[in-house]
Amino acid sequence: MELWEKILALACTDGGYTARSLSLTSRFMRNIISPFKLHSVALTNGDQCLKFAVHLTRSSPSSRIVHLFIACGGRDKSMRGRDFVEWHTRCQEHHNACVSILTHSAQTLRTLFIYDCPNFTLLPLRLHFPVLSNLSVRNLGNHLQGYDDYPMPSLKRLQLVP
Repeated sequence: MELWEKILALACTDGGYTARSLSLTSRFMRNIISPFKLHSVALTNGDQCLKFAVHLTRSSPSSRIVHLFIACGGRDKSMRGRDFVEWHTRCQEHHNACVSILTHSAQTLRTLFIYDCPNFTLLPLRLHFPVLSNLSVRNLGNHLQGYDDYPMPSLKRLQLVP
């Protein structure tokens, strides 16, 4: 069991595909993989963010997200041709989903990439990320402006996305 846990901690860093696939192989694997199922999560559009936020509200509070990639879908193809009000409402839903996901995972995140979310900032959330060591965002100043203290004391690598 201990050997499997060490292997899975290294293998389950691909956005969730490996953990999902291994959990389907047998009941034994499903039980072993459960702590690593949400170890690494990649959300590539707004609809995935919405579904994942709902999943997090239903899942156990012990689920630990360590690596998180969020692309809200600023250029979401499903939104082409829709009117502005519908588009704005959908963007607000995606934003609220991202807020919910980050609120749930802030204490355990080590890696966070926020990509293609032009209007999203961490500022109003007032979250603290005590173990976050890798961060990739657009315009860090917008995310940190207004914080009384530095919310990411363990940050080692910062990538600013143009």
